[in-house]
Amino acid sequence: MQSLRILLLVVALSVPPFAAAPGQWSINPKPFLDVAPVATNGDVVFERPTAGARLSNGSIMVADAGAGSLVLLDSTGHVLRRLGRRGNGPNEFQAIWWLGQCAVDSVFVWDLMLKRMSLVTVDGAIRSQFPFPGGSYTAASPHKIACSRASIFAFQPLATTGSPSTTGNSALRGAAQVFIVQKDVIKSLGNFSGDEIVVMGGGGGPRPLGKQTSLAVIRDRVYVGTADSAFVDVLSLDGRRLAGVPLSINRRRPSDRNYLSAVDEMLITVPAQVRSMVKERLLSIPMPEQLPPYKTIIADSENLLWLLLSFPGDSETRLQAVNEDGKIIADLRIPLELTVFEIGSDYLLGSYEDSSSEPHVALFFMRRGH
Repeated sequence: MQSLRILLLVVALSVPPFAAAPGQWSINPKPFLDVAPVATNGDVVFERPTAGARLSNGSIMVADAGAGSLVLLDSTGHVLRRLGRRGNGPNEFQAIWWLGQCAVDSVFVWDLMLKRMSLVTVDGAIRSQFPFPGGSYTAASPHKIACSRASIFAFQPLATTGSPSTTGNSALRGAAQVFIVQKDVIKSLGNFSGDEIVVMGGGGGPRPLGKQTSLAVIRDRVYVGTADSAFVDVLSLDGRRLAGVPLSINRRRPSDRNYLSAVDEMLITVPAQVRSMVKERLLSIPMPEQLPPYKTIIADSENLLWLLLSFPGDSETRLQAVNEDGKIIADLRIPLELTVFEIGSDYLLGSYEDSSSEPHVALFFMRRGH
């Protein structure tokens, strides 16, 4: 196994590392601490980090989908604990699909294959594992998940697309209900588009650079971003449609680099023995004429809605925070292609790959404007 290099950028929040004009938002891209992928005793720290959360004591919980486990780091990047392993038993994982901090210092981890949620506390202990959304409701396994720090969950099952023809390459988009779960009470908010997929022969998967649906929960509202337009739907917890959020976004055409990077990103989870065949088929699918208006929506710990405006292959990560009227509150750029894990009050946690395609985990200091 190729050794993996993990970079953890930890910034001492008590000493501002850079200057910014009063009232302006800013983020510091400068590395502060580098944590090697292999410890001095030869232990591998990560294989494939895919999600993470920063806790109130500065420790960081990282989902390692490659190893099928969780890793708890202290505030300086040293490994405190490893949680779980690949398997079907108690405290084990098969397919870590999602991780979120759904209460202060309470991290929830969804296993797509086992259809099981795990609750992990700040001390790095798996306190419970249970079906989600709970009770006797098992008709729809969550595929897209979001939560608030008040433990209100929103989820959407995998959208159904009917029975398309298996000849040629087809781009399809089905629909599925979006649900909320609050204190084990489940309610449907109605049908919304799911991810755009491609059908190749008898199989299929997400369309490279296709439209993806994402969810966010902020206070007593659920935000549904289907990326069909520069607009985000807003619903109350009782299912009422509220005024949506209009976005001021200029659409752009994808580049060859965007498409190649999106295909390579999809191939990470494809078995090595069929990877070249799948890549050839994906590259035969025409690129979308335009990129979606945004890649995903994210709720931060301060109840702001963020839009990820950059896509695979872009040389920088661009994020915008908007208010309920769509007014841009912040427009931040980081000179790296990031997968954003979490946005806190004064930090951004995510991952990226270096020039050797080795994954990094990164924490960035952020200063909010007034």
